[in-house]
Amino acid sequence: MKITLFALFIILYGLTINADHVSAHGGCESDCGRCHRLKKSEAESVVKDLGIRNAKIIGIQTAEIKSLWEIAIETDGKRGIIYLDFSKNKIISGNIIDVKTKLNNTAEAIQKIQPKVDFSKIKLNYDLVMGNAHGSKKVVVVTDPNCGFCAKLHEEIKKVIAENKNVGFFIKLFPLNSDSRKKAQTVICSKNLKNLEANFQRKETTPVTCTTGELDENIALFKSFDITGTPALIMEDGSVYVGYRPAQEILKLLK
Repeated sequence: MKITLFALFIILYGLTINADHVSAHGGCESDCGRCHRLKKSEAESVVKDLGIRNAKIIGIQTAEIKSLWEIAIETDGKRGIIYLDFSKNKIISGNIIDVKTKLNNTAEAIQKIQPKVDFSKIKLNYDLVMGNAHGSKKVVVVTDPNCGFCAKLHEEIKKVIAENKNVGFFIKLFPLNSDSRKKAQTVICSKNLKNLEANFQRKETTPVTCTTGELDENIALFKSFDITGTPALIMEDGSVYVGYRPAQEILKLLK
């Protein structure tokens, strides 16, 4: 089939127009901010309409899912994330999780807006340390003997130690129920991490008791830090990273 020069020009011109149209008004492949705006006053109105009292907007940005706004709010000292679609008609409250990496993008976003804690308030227990107790870097690991993700994190910490000889992970027990408390007490009183590893492996351990208020101190302190679950990593700069993390990610946090 023959195409005249004029027809070819029309086709190419049409493609150019369509490409420009997609770039300017299409799927926000590069910068959604060029086409979409969300004012702080609009976000405040949305939050107010939801009935969230005393809410303060502390940040607005596009979410990992391009068609959503990520709105950071603070209510009565608690910080969290809600999502608003670009039409400004639908609110999503929940977690965005990357299928490939398994990372919780929402938890990461919440982590970034959390105030830092006072690391100096934590009494480091040198009896329960993984790695170099006297290394230049110290990390507190908040853990529970019955926590499955704590067990997974424990194994990742071993990998970190194999690559970084200058970091010490100080184990702090934070039992979330009565059975966990009994096991945590045995770990503290025996001063032996092998008992914690046995717990993680669902093996029986011989109960050990002693007079100590460490567990109650841990519970009170971590709750004051607004840590309510395990596992969690607390860095020396006061940053708190809640949840399981693979070794390579922990190594990046240590840099």
